[in-house]
Amino acid sequence: MRRVIAITGLLAALVLAVAIVACGGGSAGGGEPAARAGDFRGSGLDPVEAAPPLRLKDVSGRTVDLEDLRGKAVLVAFIFARCPDICPLTVDKIRAAQRQLGAGARDLRVVGVSVDPEGDTPATVRNFIRGHRMTGRMDYLMGTRPELEAVWRRWGVAVQPTPDSPALIAHSGTVFGVDAAGRVAVMYPQTFTPADVAHDVPILAGART
Repeated sequence: MRRVIAITGLLAALVLAVAIVACGGGSAGGGEPAARAGDFRGSGLDPVEAAPPLRLKDVSGRTVDLEDLRGKAVLVAFIFARCPDICPLTVDKIRAAQRQLGAGARDLRVVGVSVDPEGDTPATVRNFIRGHRMTGRMDYLMGTRPELEAVWRRWGVAVQPTPDSPALIAHSGTVFGVDAAGRVAVMYPQTFTPADVAHDVPILAGART
């Protein structure tokens, strides 16, 4: 049985930064960004880039399209339900940020995208969401391998066997922050804190084209 592990450290952040530039497709709209890169506690991007397409079904079979989430801050995390360490920690920190935001959490949508199309079954995903108390707080998107590979490619997310063990699949663990205008404006390395996200969500939600 294959396991999936997350790439850690600076390498993943650098790979993702380059990938966003390659596939972002320019800024959305002609106005000025609502925030400078330095306003964020996460790694702000300058310039911001239009978020790549993201349209998949969630565990209930409902189609979720990133385009339909305009007007809110969106966190996009690439995860899998059987992950033993990084993915659960990432989701738990996002839940803690939602708690810190209080009523402001209504301005945030959390989107998880599977990196394990074979292992992320409806049953394992539901158990993961319930186990991390994210029912109703996160859209966990799934799909066939070709569907998911297309998303990974657009978002510059590395999902591949590790050199030492082909049974292990490594994946980039950076979380993307998308602003209300649909632009990737900030990235969070695996060392982010809930306070980082709680600080940045109002900035992301207040962005305008």
